[in-house]
Amino acid sequence: MTENNLIKELQRLLPQSTSYGKFWIYKHCGNAVPDSTVNKPGKMDALTIIICSKGKMELTCNFRKFTLEENTAFISQPHNTLSLTVTDNFEGYIIASEDNGLSSYTIDPKHIPELLEKTYDYPMVSLGKDDCIRICKAMDSLTEYIRNESETPFKSSIIKSALSTFAYLIADSLYRHMPSIEYQISSMKREKEHFNRFIKLLSENYTKEREVGFYADMMNLTPRYLTTTIRKVSGHTVSEWIYKFIIKDAKYLLKHTDLTVQQVAYELNFPNQSFFGKFFKKHTGMSPGTYRNTPDDDIM
Repeated sequence: MTENNLIKELQRLLPQSTSYGKFWIYKHCGNAVPDSTVNKPGKMDALTIIICSKGKMELTCNFRKFTLEENTAFISQPHNTLSLTVTDNFEGYIIASEDNGLSSYTIDPKHIPELLEKTYDYPMVSLGKDDCIRICKAMDSLTEYIRNESETPFKSSIIKSALSTFAYLIADSLYRHMPSIEYQISSMKREKEHFNRFIKLLSENYTKEREVGFYADMMNLTPRYLTTTIRKVSGHTVSEWIYKFIIKDAKYLLKHTDLTVQQVAYELNFPNQSFFGKFFKKHTGMSPGTYRNTPDDDIM
């Protein structure tokens, strides 16, 4: 997809949102978000951090379900597929950052990318009450600085400093949880490590690369071994996972954009509309046009 539709939808649904450059902050205080595109899978081309200070949020990330509870954080890497169910008792922040993510706002970013990378396998982290309070206070201050209408020579530096403080608070919380995460990673079976690596590569490349051999080569494995391993861990083959990601985007574009079927086909790098139509019907049981015109409640 060419746009961060979830960012636009969050801006519409959560009026207490603000932004600075390509950094967005959404504050939510106890009002349920109605059914919308944030409840349906969508590609998020931004580093996304959700801080839950109260209540809970149900979400899916790359087809994995999570429940975010009080004093926890969820970190989603760019290119992931997200859907959010924001309940009426959820309070906290949703932060989205494009480009280089939080590391671009820090003075010494050398450790932060490594910490964030490790959250791909374990994206949900328990912050503890004190950490959560500190992070939320930093977000409150940052939001206040951004919204301050007075323009001075120092405003930009103040905002960047506040962003840096937030980045380091997140990194500090992650670092203090890394020992347990590293232990879990080191004790994982090799097959699960391969699966996590494959899903990450797939989320970054599926719109253009759809051959098993590409992913096997990237992982220095044979296609046969990769397929066997992915099936063993997940119950699905490499090809089935590739199709899942493509169909997810196709359904989103058909239901939530004004693109024609032909434009959707080109958006997803199919050679023509006919090829896309056959592919879509094979994996969903209906043509793209029929799917687009079928009410959501009637789709199984």
